[in-house]
Amino acid sequence: MSVKKEKLIEIYFLRSISCLAIVLTHSIGFSTKFYADLLHSSHVIGRNILDSLNLLLKFGTPMFVFISILLLSYSYRDGIRKGFLLKRFKYIFIPFLIFSGIYSGLAVSGFLDAENRSFGSLPSVLFQHIFLAGFHGYFVVIIFQFYILFYLFKRHLDQWNPLTVITVSFIINIAYLGFFNFVGKIESIPLSGIIWSSFNWLPFVGWLFYFSLAYYCGRNIEQFKALLAKHKIWVNTLPFVLMGIVLFLYHSGILPVSDSKRIDMLLLTTFLFFGLYQFASRLQRVPRSLLLISDYSFGIYLVHWFYLHLMAQLLQAASLSLGYFTIPVLFLGALTFSIITVYLLNRVRVGKFVVGQIGKGRSATPVQVERSTTGEVPA
Repeated sequence: MSVKKEKLIEIYFLRSISCLAIVLTHSIGFSTKFYADLLHSSHVIGRNILDSLNLLLKFGTPMFVFISILLLSYSYRDGIRKGFLLKRFKYIFIPFLIFSGIYSGLAVSGFLDAENRSFGSLPSVLFQHIFLAGFHGYFVVIIFQFYILFYLFKRHLDQWNPLTVITVSFIINIAYLGFFNFVGKIESIPLSGIIWSSFNWLPFVGWLFYFSLAYYCGRNIEQFKALLAKHKIWVNTLPFVLMGIVLFLYHSGILPVSDSKRIDMLLLTTFLFFGLYQFASRLQRVPRSLLLISDYSFGIYLVHWFYLHLMAQLLQAASLSLGYFTIPVLFLGALTFSIITVYLLNRVRVGKFVVGQIGKGRSATPVQVERSTTGEVPA
């Protein structure tokens, strides 16, 4: 039987922050790709700041994993309802497949990778995009693996000892990522190129700790909130300490990997989540702009890459050199055009199968201490 649940309004705040982090890190990437002078050796301080910011923003994708699983665990504490996987296939995986096709066609045409038109035939590129993390939508493949694990193992996870599951998954996750972080490609291994370029990203093993921790946080949400409040000094301090550690390991060359699959990113993302959740729980009202971003986050995630490419190429064609202002221009432009695109497509019946459904966070605008108990948290 379905039980009405309190809306986790804090999640709307966290989802919007994660979405903004992803769009901003990609905006930095496009700016430095199309405007190499931003990383010129004469701009050492600016280059290091951009490099550091770009690295720290990589928490966006793993935090999306964390948020998704916590919501699943919380929303389905009473059991999994009929149509669980089908619903997510229709509104999450089908849009992923459609955009895999769109980005594959654009890549083959040369629009997305103008300097590399020999990327392959359309079937080859499509295969890479769907199965080998060939475009930024790889997150959907990861999260769908966790939907299946959730569906198959929920009953067991409810019975197992949470501390044991979390500890074992952390050890497995650290060992898996550590191998790819510190061991270079072994040419003697068959398909080593594919393994080192894609399989540190796609298999759920590389994200297992987020899944197990988020599962038990969502299932025991009251205890989770109480623990955050009890240890708020650590919760509010550790994210900054871990940022310093991540930057030291990166700039010292000890761990030069610059993506979200770093072993130290496991702890950074986790404590950032805790800190941001604690912060959001103290807000009297989440800004409507952040609720809007949260509602459109999945569509923004799929669409923004196209607009970043388009705007960067238009700026180049117009010979406009904006310097560091290129980053906010691309960021705000991609965000705005993505929201408009998602809104317009959702006005058409089939649009939600292309860019996903628009969320309903804005209907939960009162972010009050006494939480709303009507409705069900979207998972």
